[in-house]
Amino acid sequence: MLELSQANAQCHVFTQREGLMAAVGHDLKLAVTRFSIRVGDNGNLTATLDAASLVVVASMHGAREDPASPSAKDRAQIERTIRDDVLQSRRHADIRFTAAAVNPPDGASTFTGMLVLHGETRPVKVEVLRHGGGVVATALLHQPAFGITPYSAMLGALRLKPDVLVRVEAGLTTR
Repeated sequence: MLELSQANAQCHVFTQREGLMAAVGHDLKLAVTRFSIRVGDNGNLTATLDAASLVVVASMHGAREDPASPSAKDRAQIERTIRDDVLQSRRHADIRFTAAAVNPPDGASTFTGMLVLHGETRPVKVEVLRHGGGVVATALLHQPAFGITPYSAMLGALRLKPDVLVRVEAGLTTR
């Protein structure tokens, strides 16, 4: 059995902005600070993420992080908006993912599981790459498929793209 959590793995969510006023917004790297992932001996995977635990890590400029941006005030507002308006974490406290037989052979692999997010259940494809003694799993989530309206401001002139990337990293010896 394999058990992962914030103590021995990282879970990040990446957002990107679009629209006429995109220049005033931020592409963001968010961290899920409370989660558990269990892969049983039979290869079944169960993951639970606390929807209220997302925090802003940094603004992204391409692949480069800017840890000084956004400001502390903006971070607090973004986190509150994600928690209260986007994910509605009081109503949908947990994000759950389950999949069967996810023990891939060495190298890249893909599997599909069921994600419960924002009260909706949909299939999600996960890509897994093993390297450096660890594993990186990524999934692209289309927010509207889960009943989530991507964040927008300024009458839609600034908005987030509907797809967000979720990346889980565990046991990597190099970064």
